[in-house]
Amino acid sequence: MRKFRSLIFITFLISYSTYADFEGGINALGRFQYDLALAAFMPEAKQGNPIAQNFVAHTYREMQNYTHAYAWYHLNKHCNDSIDAKIELKIVELKMSKAAIETAITIGNNLYHRLCKQ
Repeated sequence: MRKFRSLIFITFLISYSTYADFEGGINALGRFQYDLALAAFMPEAKQGNPIAQNFVAHTYREMQNYTHAYAWYHLNKHCNDSIDAKIELKIVELKMSKAAIETAITIGNNLYHRLCKQ
């Protein structure tokens, strides 16, 4: 029973820590502090958290870095079958050249092989 309580407590701490990071990232995003937002979202995104991956993509989109936004939406679409990512890809690609889209797909595929195929 003691081990079970410890496990619940540890799970709570990890969940709270993730929530705190997300809250900090969202606050930074709202203040246009994109580097801080990326720093908050990126660790969870690299652990495969689809919500964090979407926040990373959105942050890049706010920065008007459409290549990286597209790459992260591409990852989220293929790794998590995210309907939001599918919609965002269509919106972002309207702002990109075909060459930039091809570059973004290459980056997204590299992210997919690093982060999803584990």
